[in-house]
Amino acid sequence: MAVLLLPLDQWADLAVMLTGLGVFLVLYQVYQARKDSEVELVTGMTRMMLEIDRALIEYPEMRQYVGGDKTLTTEEPERGRALALLTTLANVLDHVVFHLQYMNEKSQTAWSAYITETHGKSPVLRTLLEEHPAWWPGLRSHVDT
Repeated sequence: MAVLLLPLDQWADLAVMLTGLGVFLVLYQVYQARKDSEVELVTGMTRMMLEIDRALIEYPEMRQYVGGDKTLTTEEPERGRALALLTTLANVLDHVVFHLQYMNEKSQTAWSAYITETHGKSPVLRTLLEEHPAWWPGLRSHVDT
């Protein structure tokens, strides 16, 4: 009961301290949420890239279209598979470009290098981006800069 008998100025000081503690806790929660979001982002992108890697392991002949500078003719027997794989890769890379702003500088640099190199060594990816400019706006603007 002695606490209830505090003078008004001490109650005000106590309220200020509790408010400060509350602000600190909210800031800490925001920080933790951001860290969790970064982990989820990296996990999601890794999962998507693993799907591309699995396809390249299962169909190693597709590697030539992803980073082997091979063009794709209409007569190629693997045309459908190559287009499906490169379309999926474009989807993944567009997603990555959208989330670059949430990554640390080291990750941004690594992903940007991967995207630029893959685009430079894949005529099929370049053709897809030219034929469907509205499908992957982030990826297109990233590689056009």
